Amino acid sequence: DHVGSQHRVVHFVQSLLEKLSVRMCGDYQTRRPLPLVEQAGFVVQRQERLKLGMVERVAAVKA
Repeated sequence: DHVGSQHRVVHFVQSLLEKLSVRMCGDYQTRRPLPLVEQAGFVVQRQERLKLGMVERVAAVKA
């Protein structure tokens, strides 16, 4: 999923792009789904950030 990068400059650019992408196609660039996964009762087994921190892969199982 697209997530907000931990790199300040990249995150700033994502925030600017998000203003257009949300209006045009409903695509958020700076969401943080990991806390939502954990709140939903899943246990994260593996997590990795790719592409300057803009993409996050999470493997989780329901507890």
